[in-house]
Amino acid sequence: MVDLAHGPDKAETPPPADNVTADVTVYREISEIPSEEKVRRELIDRLLDGRFTRRSELADAARVLELPEDGLFIVLYGDGVMDGDRPEVGVTTVDPERGRVIVWRSLPDAEIGIVAVEKAADFEGLRAALSSTGQVVGMSRPVYGLTKVPAALRRARIARRCIPPSETGVAVFGEHPLTTLVAGAPKLARELAGEIFAGLADTSVEERSELLATLRLWFEHGGQAKEVGEILRVHPNTIRYHLRRLHDLTGFSAEHPRGVAQLYLAMESLRLDPGEEM
Repeated sequence: MVDLAHGPDKAETPPPADNVTADVTVYREISEIPSEEKVRRELIDRLLDGRFTRRSELADAARVLELPEDGLFIVLYGDGVMDGDRPEVGVTTVDPERGRVIVWRSLPDAEIGIVAVEKAADFEGLRAALSSTGQVVGMSRPVYGLTKVPAALRRARIARRCIPPSETGVAVFGEHPLTTLVAGAPKLARELAGEIFAGLADTSVEERSELLATLRLWFEHGGQAKEVGEILRVHPNTIRYHLRRLHDLTGFSAEHPRGVAQLYLAMESLRLDPGEEM
């Protein structure tokens, strides 16, 4: 293997670069020895993108990034931090007694974390710790092995989309299946919402806002017309009238299981992307 400090011996021919350490050595030779930060950044990017093809590469990357080679991993996806002094790759200790760390990759628009956990039950503890920070974070479910990290990253990114603008908290991939589907295909969900609510186009802005507010609260409060009426300060019969009016305008009934599912999908699309006009 090529010596990292002194380069190859001129009297010998170095062996082929068959692992990531050798790759990094060559990279240093042609790049005038980049900093350790750049090496760690290259390794974590290759890990997140799924670009390692050999077990030895994963082993070397895990060692440099202070992660175990095997076991359970959770991937986190949060909003980017506007801090020019923040390193591109960092390590945060979350459990000093057990030596657990989060390896972070900081991007302009996102913070990605990889956490090694000992057992699936550790998931809830990590979730509680993150919830107490007041940040916005999407979490994957635990996956086994570093080769599954790219898939976990995709799931964590979708989970982050389940949190609407102006809200904070932790969202877990798949915890709310229909919301996860909407977040996973936002453009398609928006098109479907437009089709579902197409009948509202001819109503006034006031009526449309009133009907959608009623439907949103009706879902949030488990279909309890009395509770929704108290919040909106109207009689429960007014809430029922609004729901019938929505049925007349859209063709989807809030009293029919299929209609409920379709209306809920449309409302979740609006909730996660409120800036778009119907």
